[in-house]
Amino acid sequence: MKLKGYLKNILHISYFMTAFWTNLHEAICNTLKAEIPAIQTCEVYPAIRKELAAPAVFIELSSLEQGKDPGTEELALRAKFEARIVIDSTIENAPIIVRSLAAEVARVVNKNTWNVKNVSPGEFISGGGDDFRPELDAYLVWMVDWAHELHVGRSIWEVIVLSPLGELSLGVVLPAIYQEKYPPPENKKEVNNVKFQDGTRFTYDKEKHHLEIEVVDKITLNVGESSVEITKSEIKLKAKRVNLN
Repeated sequence: MKLKGYLKNILHISYFMTAFWTNLHEAICNTLKAEIPAIQTCEVYPAIRKELAAPAVFIELSSLEQGKDPGTEELALRAKFEARIVIDSTIENAPIIVRSLAAEVARVVNKNTWNVKNVSPGEFISGGGDDFRPELDAYLVWMVDWAHELHVGRSIWEVIVLSPLGELSLGVVLPAIYQEKYPPPENKKEVNNVKFQDGTRFTYDKEKHHLEIEVVDKITLNVGESSVEITKSEIKLKAKRVNLN
């Protein structure tokens, strides 16, 4: 039974991850065709054939690298994409046309999120002639590449909206579901506990009316021109008058 449940979870995750990448690729193609009417064909990982409707753009995800940690326990990736602009090399002004289309593709991909969640604005990297596809030797090809920061997986800060009637405005926000990997910071109902990534913790016991603050480095309290600064080694008081009674 455990194996069956594990496999079910794997298939569930695989389905949603596949859907994410499929939606992203389709959004890129659809946007390029809408923004650049001259494009006759836009495909992802196409099967190259002898005849195609050109100008064409072929989209590929070329590499995945480590991205910037968002602090949510999601996997951060830097995804590099390639768009190959393909035109008939025999048409008039083909060298100018392919470069013009490449510049248009670069314009569209730069800072574009494709309206896909957890995708950062695109970062245009470079564009240039591409002679590394023998199957495209009959065509004139330029390649534009760009990158996105992506966050995949589930954030530990996600919430669930429970709405039995299906009306979002009538829903109740529930905290993220705790599990063995993400245990709750406190198990007592009378204690509110907030824990930050660096170890800083706020704990308030409503029954005892007791607030406890644990910090990693320093606390600073400011009230008007007065302040209290507490570190591991000292306490600094700044005020026009200090009353220790």
